[in-house]
Amino acid sequence: MVSENIQKYKGYENFLNVNNLYWTRWLKPILLTIEYFEHEKQEYIPITRDIQIEHILTDHWDNDNFNWKDKFTKDIAENLLHSLGNLTLLSGRKNIQASNRNYKDKQEIYKGNSGKGFDGKTYFEITKQILDDYPNWTPVDINNRYNKLVEKIDNILKMKL
Repeated sequence: MVSENIQKYKGYENFLNVNNLYWTRWLKPILLTIEYFEHEKQEYIPITRDIQIEHILTDHWDNDNFNWKDKFTKDIAENLLHSLGNLTLLSGRKNIQASNRNYKDKQEIYKGNSGKGFDGKTYFEITKQILDDYPNWTPVDINNRYNKLVEKIDNILKMKL
């Protein structure tokens, strides 16, 4: 069935390259698919309400209390905000903690640092990779992550043909 749908929608890559992916019904399933293939021991990951989509660059990027305006212009931020490269998975609790913060604060929340080490680090590998691969969060980083995610999706879907 997957291979039939891929053949039917050969241009699926074009659907990933939209500026407003956040509102699509299949965003969480596609991110969970990537997550599934990132784990050594592949276990079923149920789609629950507690798994939420996190905007790394926040909706309130232009708030003077954050440092996002140092790296993003209005046009660039609006273009990248809801794109695949700027979205990741978090638990509901961590998503609430991370919302509307600057990148440095978000990194600490993803790590689980509350002065007690990494015991509360996020479960999601695709979010851990952000910590490992992107010390800053810039438009170039969002585009680079987008390219990595598209490559992973492409490899996963082609593997299933």
